[in-house]
Amino acid sequence: MVASSLLAPLPQSFNMGVFQMVEQVDKPFLKRFFGKNGFLFKIGGGDLAGSTEVNPSCVFYEDAISYIDSNFCQIGVEKSDPESREEWLGSNNYLNPAFVNSDINDGGEVSQFRPYKPAYDLKSKKSSIATGRALLQEFMSFLQTYPSASMLAEQFDIPGFIKAQAAEIAFGAVDHYVRVANNYYLYFNPLTDQWIYMVNDFDFVFRDSHDISMGLPSWFTAFRDIAGTYAFPSSGKIDWASRELGSVDPILWNIVFAEQVNKDLLYKEIKSILNNHMDWENLRSILSARNALVERAINETEAGLPDGCELIYNPAAIYADAGTALCDYADISIKRFIELRKTALQEELTNNGF
Repeated sequence: MVASSLLAPLPQSFNMGVFQMVEQVDKPFLKRFFGKNGFLFKIGGGDLAGSTEVNPSCVFYEDAISYIDSNFCQIGVEKSDPESREEWLGSNNYLNPAFVNSDINDGGEVSQFRPYKPAYDLKSKKSSIATGRALLQEFMSFLQTYPSASMLAEQFDIPGFIKAQAAEIAFGAVDHYVRVANNYYLYFNPLTDQWIYMVNDFDFVFRDSHDISMGLPSWFTAFRDIAGTYAFPSSGKIDWASRELGSVDPILWNIVFAEQVNKDLLYKEIKSILNNHMDWENLRSILSARNALVERAINETEAGLPDGCELIYNPAAIYADAGTALCDYADISIKRFIELRKTALQEELTNNGF
C-alpha cells in the first residue's frame, strides 16, 4: 500500500528537529586551507611547557606490548576502544569462560583495558606518529629555551596566533590555550615548516561565569568575571592570563607578548573585532532569525522538556537586559555580555592609545 504522503505534490518538507553540522578538521580540510596534509595535533590538557612531554625516552604506546604504563608518551594517537577481547580482558582472562561471561560492566570482573588518551593527540598522518611526535617534541624543546618572539617567528605563525587570541579574548573563550591548555590544534605546515595555532570548540563564549550552582572551588576562577577582563595586566583589573586552571603555563603567550609590538598588534585585532563584529544591533537580527528557526523545533520535541532549568532552551538568555533573572543566577545574556565586554576592552584600548 502506498503511503498517502508519497502522493502529495512536491516539494514536501518535514520538521525533523534541530541538527548540528560541523566540518571536521581533517585531511580534506588541511589540504584545502593549507595546500597539503601535515601533522595535526588536537590538544587538551597540554600547555607545551611540560618536561614529560619532551622526554624522548617515553614509552611509545603504538609499540608497547602492555596496555597500561604510566610512562606512555603524552604525544600519540588516541585509542579509546580495545582492538581485541585479549586487550580488553587481559591475556590471563580472555579464554576463561567464567570471566568472559561475567557481568563485567556491572559489578562483575574488571576489564584491564584503559583508554590511551594522550594530551597531544595526532589527528592526521597517524601512521607516521613517530615522525610527528619528534617534530612536536623538537618544537616544544625550542619553546622551553624561551627564545625571542623574532626567533619563534621562524618556526611559528605569530600573526595567526595573535588573531586567534584577539577572538578568544573578545568572545570570552576561556576554555582554551592560555587559561586551561585546552581546545586547540597545532598544525605543522610542511610547505612553510611552521607550526600554526588553530582554535577549536567555542561552546563556552559570551558568558561571564560558568555555572556556580555547585559552589566556587578555587579552580573555578578561570571561568569567572570574564566580561570585565582586560587583555593585559592593569591596576585593579583581571587580565586574560592571570587566572589559569591549576598550573597551566601558557608559554606561547608569554613569549609572543613579551614584546610590545605584538601587544599592539593584539590591540589592533581586538579593536577590529569590536568595531566590525560585536555590534548588538546587527547581532540581534542575526540571533533573532536563528532563534526563530530553532525555538519551535526544540519546544515541539521532548528536548523542550528536559529536567533542570539549565537544560531548558530560553531565548531570554540572548537578549535579556541587566538584572533579568536567568536559570543560573551568575548568568547574563549575550546582549549584556557584549555590552560589558565592549566597555571593558574599549577602556583598555583607550588607556593604551587605541
